[in-house]
Amino acid sequence: MRLGSSTQTLLVDNNVSIGRRVPVAPGDAVIVHGEYVWNEQGGLVHFTHHDPAHTHEDGWIERTGTRYD
Repeated sequence: MRLGSSTQTLLVDNNVSIGRRVPVAPGDAVIVHGEYVWNEQGGLVHFTHHDPAHTHEDGWIERTGTRYD
């Protein structure tokens, strides 16, 4: 995701070997719940799925009223 008119981006790292694939397209509105990690490019959000090891809060991605976890 590009952040507004900024050169920064936000990478959403959704591990589909644990969680479900989310059918997103450019311009879609999504809500992402995960762990944010800052970097100079803008950052990334990971753990957007359930955590089988129970070391992180479970995450999810929501699109058009459907929650993918």
